[in-house]
Amino acid sequence: MATAALSTGDDTEVRIIAPIGMLGYGYDAAAFLGFCEHRHPDAIICDSGSTDSGPQKLALGVTTCPREAYVRDLGPLLLAATKYKIPVLIGSCGGSGTNAQVDLFAEIIRELSDAHGYHLRVAKIYSEFDKDTVKSRIEQGKVGPCGPVPPLTAEGVDETVVIVGQMGAEPYLAALSVEEPVDIILGGRAYDPAPFAAVCLKRGINPGIAWHMGKLECGGMCVEPKQPLIFATIRKDSFDLEPVTDNSRCSVISVAAHTLYEKTRPDLLPGPGGVLNLKYSTYEQLTPRIVRVRGAIFEPRPYQVKLEGARIIGFRSIFVGGIRDPALISQIDSVLPLVEAFARTMNPAFTGDDCRIAFHIYGKNGVMGPLEPTKVHAHEICVLGEVLAPTQGVAHSVCNSLRVAMLHTPYPYQIATGGNLAGPLTPMETDLGEASEFSVYHLLDIADPVAPFPITYETTGTPGQGNECWPSYEAKHNEHSEAEKVLHKVKMEMESTRVNPVAKWQAAIERGDKTIKLRDIATVLRSKNSGPFELTFDVMFPNEEIFQTVKNSGVLTGEILANVYGVKPESVLACLFFHQARAFKFTIPRVQSNGGFGETDMHGCQQHIPLGDLDVPLHL
Repeated sequence: MATAALSTGDDTEVRIIAPIGMLGYGYDAAAFLGFCEHRHPDAIICDSGSTDSGPQKLALGVTTCPREAYVRDLGPLLLAATKYKIPVLIGSCGGSGTNAQVDLFAEIIRELSDAHGYHLRVAKIYSEFDKDTVKSRIEQGKVGPCGPVPPLTAEGVDETVVIVGQMGAEPYLAALSVEEPVDIILGGRAYDPAPFAAVCLKRGINPGIAWHMGKLECGGMCVEPKQPLIFATIRKDSFDLEPVTDNSRCSVISVAAHTLYEKTRPDLLPGPGGVLNLKYSTYEQLTPRIVRVRGAIFEPRPYQVKLEGARIIGFRSIFVGGIRDPALISQIDSVLPLVEAFARTMNPAFTGDDCRIAFHIYGKNGVMGPLEPTKVHAHEICVLGEVLAPTQGVAHSVCNSLRVAMLHTPYPYQIATGGNLAGPLTPMETDLGEASEFSVYHLLDIADPVAPFPITYETTGTPGQGNECWPSYEAKHNEHSEAEKVLHKVKMEMESTRVNPVAKWQAAIERGDKTIKLRDIATVLRSKNSGPFELTFDVMFPNEEIFQTVKNSGVLTGEILANVYGVKPESVLACLFFHQARAFKFTIPRVQSNGGFGETDMHGCQQHIPLGDLDVPLHL
């Protein structure tokens, strides 16, 4: 048996490797195993879940990645656990962390163990919540909204297919503390940093440092250029981040930027049992490749667990086509209501809240929808029509009528009579099956952070076999391969065209420019989901001069940005500067819940362009 026990005692330096930000996305197994052999981390930790890719994982029981991808990515982890005696912790198995997805990972581990002669002790932590229990807690007033969502009702619970709770570090600590050590911990839905924090807390690391380091869960997102693997060395009062490969580095900006990633606020990060306060955090460039982080404080709060659930809302069908006629493009907003009216007329039973039609007009506002501030017309547009109905048959019928109307509806100044829509596909309508939306995103008060998450144990293989068959993994890096040559060329081009905000700033001042675009002076400018119901924006600046100038300019205010994005100022959830990272953050509710009907940007990652278009005065 591997007996990959996590050591305890006075030695409080902990080494953790995260091979990938999302298990199933793929990573360089040879580089990972080589690092394990030479640096021998105390734990291997992988996150495997997110709400980013939509509610269908909870509502329909599907996984983020295909089974084959999990087999591929789990293989090197089991080899490291067996050969190098390093425990492996996984959070949110399969994407949503349902009981079935935890069992899927356990099944894969059994298969790989049988194939390679491994003997492993596996802990399975389940995270599903009984619906009657949740309804009882609603009656007791122990369930409240998490973000801009309505209160949860008993009817809403009944409509939900399955409910999971985001566990904190405590269930992982319980699994790590059993008398017979475990080699693999498979967690159901978990707060992303929880397994990282658990390993550190068991070794006596300061909770603020432990939880802050847990943002490592996205792997090499804090590495330049981005790569899957990241390595952390944690002490009681600090932690260091370094990349695994020689051709990359961690920088103060890349690490600080990642701390803000996918969060409503940059300074106060709520989680199970408390709030991580980053107001006093610091980032130091220890070496050209390594960054040291200090100063985070974990402030305990009454324990709450975030509940997540989704419901099936009907069936969906779509059509897609292109328009090149400038006369139609200029009138598309007035033609679409006629198209929808025709489809509804041809299908009179298509009525009610569960019968919906949405259009996505790429080339106009297909990416941003109602948030789009730019009113221009492209020389061609793509029309994607989306229909939701109680049955697949009705959805298909209405979608057919919708496409036919889009193809043949007349419009002023029309001179072409052959058809309005260039259709690239056959069949011309596509049935997508069941559609879903998030229905539970709420906080539940609990007294015992372990009790709601039952833990079971099992072993794989036969003890004392001693006939392990080590699989081999070839390095992905091969400088002589054609693929590597192409990648090298792209990397060199990226390096040569890297944006230099300071140079642009200085050049604009020397020219006597009065303003400069925000995108030209930002090191990081991005948008991203902060849960299924919020959209958050991050801007980071290269030096103190630029940061202070922007801060004092009055350009980045809630009122101005609400106007840019066409939302009400009172709906702004966060709008503040964060000096520790020379950053600014702005958060608003999403127009559509992540993955819901009418969605325009599943990950919320393409909403930042209007923010970058703002003019910042150079002389205050």
